[in-house]
Amino acid sequence: MAQPRLFLFLFLFLFLGFDGVNAQNVKQKLEIPHADESTDGDSARKENFPIHVTDKLLQRPEGKEALRSLKERQQRISRGAEVQSFHTPSHSVGDQHTFKVNNFDTGEYDEVEFELVAVGDLSEIWVETEELDPEKVTPEVIDVMMTALEEETPERSHDPGRGIIEIEQELFGIPPDVDGSGKVKVMLVNIQDGWDEEEGGGYIAGFFDPVDLTTQENSNEAAMIYINTKPGIYTDDRPANSQSSLSTVAHEYQHLIHANYGMLNLFQNEGQSQLAEILNGYDATPMAFLNQPEEVSGTVSSGGLFRWRTGDSVGVLYDYERAGLLHSYLSERVGPAEAGRLTRSQTSGRAGYESVLDNLGWHDFLAGFYVANWVNDREMEKQYRYDMPQFRNIRVSNPGLSFNSSLEDSWVHNQEVELSYGGAHYTNWFGVKDMHLKVEQAEDIRHYVAFRLQGETVYTVEYLEGSQMDLEDIYDSITLISVYTGSDGGESGDRTFRLTSDWERTNLAEKEYRYYSEDGVHFYVVLADGDSEAGALSLRFTPEEAGNLKNVGLTINSRAQGITGDGNLKLTLSDSRVAGQGETSEFRVPDNELATMEVPFSNLAQGMNFINVDADAASWQVNTNQDYHITFEITEGSPDAQLELLIDAGTCKEFDNDMECIEYQYDDPEDEEYDTYTPVRTIGSVDGLEADPVWFHYPEHNNLLVSLNLIYPDESLEDQNGSDLPYADSFELEQNYPNPFNPVTVIRYNLVEEVPVRLEVFDILGRKVETLVDEPGQRVGSYDVRFDGGGLASGIYLYRLQAGDYTQTGKMTLTK
Repeated sequence: MAQPRLFLFLFLFLFLGFDGVNAQNVKQKLEIPHADESTDGDSARKENFPIHVTDKLLQRPEGKEALRSLKERQQRISRGAEVQSFHTPSHSVGDQHTFKVNNFDTGEYDEVEFELVAVGDLSEIWVETEELDPEKVTPEVIDVMMTALEEETPERSHDPGRGIIEIEQELFGIPPDVDGSGKVKVMLVNIQDGWDEEEGGGYIAGFFDPVDLTTQENSNEAAMIYINTKPGIYTDDRPANSQSSLSTVAHEYQHLIHANYGMLNLFQNEGQSQLAEILNGYDATPMAFLNQPEEVSGTVSSGGLFRWRTGDSVGVLYDYERAGLLHSYLSERVGPAEAGRLTRSQTSGRAGYESVLDNLGWHDFLAGFYVANWVNDREMEKQYRYDMPQFRNIRVSNPGLSFNSSLEDSWVHNQEVELSYGGAHYTNWFGVKDMHLKVEQAEDIRHYVAFRLQGETVYTVEYLEGSQMDLEDIYDSITLISVYTGSDGGESGDRTFRLTSDWERTNLAEKEYRYYSEDGVHFYVVLADGDSEAGALSLRFTPEEAGNLKNVGLTINSRAQGITGDGNLKLTLSDSRVAGQGETSEFRVPDNELATMEVPFSNLAQGMNFINVDADAASWQVNTNQDYHITFEITEGSPDAQLELLIDAGTCKEFDNDMECIEYQYDDPEDEEYDTYTPVRTIGSVDGLEADPVWFHYPEHNNLLVSLNLIYPDESLEDQNGSDLPYADSFELEQNYPNPFNPVTVIRYNLVEEVPVRLEVFDILGRKVETLVDEPGQRVGSYDVRFDGGGLASGIYLYRLQAGDYTQTGKMTLTK
């Protein structure tokens, strides 16, 4: 049966058929649906994701006026003037009252009827009357929320024995009490934000409206935060659960507290709210920005470290991540109480941070942040790691520039790098010998070198005191971490450094194994302890080289339910055996256990996770052309523990006229008509049946998004000619990257002798746009030159290299 078309990146139901040992028994007991039962576009589960609007409300004229008015009121109080509280009638549980709520669809305020459902010492919970329903907001939801507000928070919080309000008032400060009640009103309401049950998509999880702190029109004249009930707490096909909204409560409550002080810039205010979620024990957002080099360097947009892109839906998500991680690192360095004190700071920007850094200097703090994001090892010094459970597994995995000794032709490199204020650049070398580094830099750029000798598992970090460093030995990894820590909070000043490096090639190589498609629609499968989900998932891989596994890359569904409950993810390396015959191929399953490790859920995050296994490298050793399995299962899990692991669209043999898959095949193809990328290598098992475990194939949607990085010796890589000449044996002008570009691209060229060099850019009519390089002599090696087309119109441009007698022209496309 043809598979219906699906929207890109929607992650749909867990089992879409199977084939394997004891398959009939599994089907009868588990009732695993076929694809035609589970991929109906009308019934498919949609992906929902929260969006933030408090930053926009604070920037509106009404919001700015509200904060100005509140500040004036506080100043009058500080001078001893008597200020009357707003008149807000007292209510008892069961009372109903009409409040004004921002309608984000219309841009107006609606009058919405609420009922008071719970009263504590520090808070009240009000629920929109239409949402009080056994299928919507239940008494259990209210009890859980009141407990989190005033009694206890998750085990990994700053103080699990206290609620959100007490924790945040201790760490961040006191919220405005304009009505004199001493209580915050938590309003559970179906926020009108354009979210659609059928289509899913972005929805407003909650907000704080500064208008409520004044007597102006549309104010409720009380300290309030608003929490979305649908889909934040329930949907028509998902029963009510307040757990996912508790982090929103913690986030918005910090915004409310900050309104009482109101000096931080938007980046810092949002960073404090992200920190509030972490300190109350809730999950962090995925740190995808770390693997976007232009986001890390800050050159992607103006504003430097404090940039906040209110009109860019993708960019602002990176801003939230960056702010949350920086403020969490601040808490790691100075402690939660000092980090929380930033909310009450009377200065903003760098001065605000310095007011809580005390004896820790700004330069050391910011540089340590970027080093920790690369190293983050529990065995390193405290300034180079995260102890918070939510961040123990985060690392930069995509440096700004990377050299692999097994792939690079040139062992001499020259590079010019530009940073934005508060930005950083990572240059990484893998598998090199006798490295020489030299930098020419602006005064306010700091360089750190993180290196790991071959065979070692822990980095050494050294500050580059002068302009150069020699590293004499064989290294698995060397990383130059360059950070602009300048005193200028704007975009002025010299933020460029020049790097020259040379090294000898080694025989150390790295190779990634993966058996999935990166393109197209991805689905998810549920890994859990239970009879209706997979008790274990196993990926078979066949290395072509003998070596040691370095890390395992695992992708977890990015929605809130991607990680549920508590437990450990156990990884097991096993050899392989034939268990039986499937319909079209032999069926291989895990056999003897060779190595294991367990990763707590707190060390995992939605999105890509890289789990290092090389600390025990000898146990994770594999041989050439043998079958192995990496098996994933949950141990010591809570009753609700589960992970949603991503899986691809599957291996297809034959398509219909609409390019829908008609028939799936497991074998490696021998005929040219076989249209696929890999045989199926993922199997699942079900626990608790007569045969334990029972392994089965997924006949479609059937390859886990898992990558394996293998380190191995490759004798062909050894330097046969010595180190007197670069490996590049001819002059070369390479294609710019990226291309097309907007607005920055990099042009690389190679020189095999010292010659005069001129690199110029022209428009399509042959008119010179810019001279990028004009040097009477440049040494041998490779050069990277950055070209910024920000001031140019979209179109085709030419770049020409003249290096001695060598002349070559390339073409690039600027798109805006």
